[in-house]
Amino acid sequence: MYKSFIFLLFFIQSLFCNANTDFYYVDYNAKVSEIYQDIICLKLIKAKKDLTDLKIKQEHNLAILHLENYIDFLDLFISEDSKIFDKLKKNKAKRIHLIKKHLPQDNAYRNFLLADINLQWALVRSKQGEFLKAGQELYLAYQYLLAIQNNFPSFVYHKKTLSCIHAIVESFNLPIILKQIFNLNSSIDLAESEIESFILNQENNIFTTEANIIYSYILNYQKLEHKKALDHIQTIEISPSKSPLITFHVAQLAQQSGENELALQVLKQSPKNVDYANFPYLDFMVGLCKLRKCDQSAEEEFKSFIQNFNGNHYIKEAYQKLAWSAIIFDQDESKYKHYISKVNESGSSMLDGDKAAQKEYEQEEIPNRDLLIARVLFDGGYYNRALNQLNKYEKTTIANNDQILYRKARIYQKMKNYNLAIELYTKLLDNNSSDGNYIYCNASLQLGILNENLGQHSLANKFYQICLEYNPEIYKRSLHQKARSGIDRIEKW
Repeated sequence: MYKSFIFLLFFIQSLFCNANTDFYYVDYNAKVSEIYQDIICLKLIKAKKDLTDLKIKQEHNLAILHLENYIDFLDLFISEDSKIFDKLKKNKAKRIHLIKKHLPQDNAYRNFLLADINLQWALVRSKQGEFLKAGQELYLAYQYLLAIQNNFPSFVYHKKTLSCIHAIVESFNLPIILKQIFNLNSSIDLAESEIESFILNQENNIFTTEANIIYSYILNYQKLEHKKALDHIQTIEISPSKSPLITFHVAQLAQQSGENELALQVLKQSPKNVDYANFPYLDFMVGLCKLRKCDQSAEEEFKSFIQNFNGNHYIKEAYQKLAWSAIIFDQDESKYKHYISKVNESGSSMLDGDKAAQKEYEQEEIPNRDLLIARVLFDGGYYNRALNQLNKYEKTTIANNDQILYRKARIYQKMKNYNLAIELYTKLLDNNSSDGNYIYCNASLQLGILNENLGQHSLANKFYQICLEYNPEIYKRSLHQKARSGIDRIEKW
């Protein structure tokens, strides 16, 4: 009798457990979509308040956990604040536990949520320097997505995240050995086809804006189709005036395209009030735009960024740009030395720009003002002004010949005078320098790109391979990644 009673209790409990599991669901309904849009617009305070209300009205909708993770992800990705990171990182385990507890393994949304949450934390951890954990999370996300692809062929949402992983693995700030350990392979063509397929499926798709950001990222950074990327992102529904996050992405693409005035215009549209999360990096971007047009007010933007940013990235570069400003605007070497010394005292050297700043500090060599002005004008897309600056300087010196060759080749390439660009790049490489300066590595890369665009695939492959043989002290990872992408494109012909 007693055993029968116990068995009955377990039976009833199992029924309730199964019912409880079935009771939970994932529904990206209208209210969820509305909150998601606020999150993308960085109206995080409003989103948190609305999520609190939604938990009462839709307490079993696990899409809420996804939205909560988006908030943590964007908060940490933008602020890079290690104290906030230490406080929020425990949320991940709680969400993972609830998803696994309440959604059965034969539910595609289970794997989708687990994949997206793991990917977001992998990206956050990479900024915090937790590479091993980031690699593990990236691998987990990938496995969850492959499970969806194999078992739920009609499911759509996972293509957004899978495309993102395929696109970012090569540029992801993760040591190559960890990518090999976790078997994380990139495929740009696959990433592009996945995200295009996702965008075309517009029905009940709340992630379209995010997908368009991923697509433009692939076009710009992986396929080097800068104008196409910029044109595409300007067609999305959310304008830069409605979202600092969209401001950041559009302005970044404009800067990459040499559209400095457009980038500055977009950055000025960004909303700045208490409704939106603080995004100090936008001040850094404004500073870059102003410096690239030789506007001395750039200094105040860099100072504002340094004062308001709690992360470790871009700080060294910001001080370097203040040092450059001292040379360009004031011709003040003592002021340059003051700011360049700050490079060694602040921030981290994880990103290329910060590495370059640190290297400049270590070289203890004050940059030539004429070459520096030509460089910043080129970066802003002011090619005629940059060329005039170089021509005036060349008439007065026999020094820095390789730097002049490199800068002129870059300018002529952007001005579509490809024959002259190829001639100057070739002349630069003929100098056969073993210098660790990145200009020789990039000259090889650009010769690869130019010859690829001209249909000279064998020659292009040769220069991509030469690029990989160089080991510059800065920009190596990004230059080599672009060379490998070029080799991959050629192999498909």
